[in-house]
Amino acid sequence: MKISLQNLPRSLMSKEFSTFIIQGEEWVLLEECREVIRKTALKLQFTNFKKIEIHPSFDWSSFLNSLKQKSLFDEKTVYFLYFETFKLTKEVQQILSTLPGFINAGQWIVLFFSKLEVATQKSKWFTSLESQSLWIQLWPLQGVALT
Repeated sequence: MKISLQNLPRSLMSKEFSTFIIQGEEWVLLEECREVIRKTALKLQFTNFKKIEIHPSFDWSSFLNSLKQKSLFDEKTVYFLYFETFKLTKEVQQILSTLPGFINAGQWIVLFFSKLEVATQKSKWFTSLESQSLWIQLWPLQGVALT
C-alpha cells in the first residue's frame, strides 16, 4: 500500500504492516524516513536495529533462517536492508515477493531502494511484495517544500 512520508508515523503505529519499501534517491529524505521509523519503533518497544547492505552475493538463506529462529524472549528488531544498485536475480525477486511471510511478531523489515523502474514496479514479484507492505516513494524536494 502506497503512503506518503507524512502518513508514515500513523501507519507504523497501526501495526498493520511489518514490511516497508522505501524508494528514493534524495539522501536527506531517506534519512528522515529512517529516523521516523526508528523513533516510532522505539515507542513500540523495538530495541534492536540492524543495518544490512544487500549486494549480489548476499547470503539470503542465512538471513531468512535468522528471521525464522526468533524466540519468544528475543528483542524486537528492525532490519534496515539497503540495496545496492544491481539487477535483482529471479531468485532474489522470489525471496522478496515472499519476504513478509518470514517475519515474526517483533520484527520489521525496511527495504531501501534508490530507484525502481516502472517495469519493476509493475512486475509480478514487486506487486506481490507491495501488496503486503507499506510503500513510501520519496521524490526530490522542490519549490515550496524547500522552505
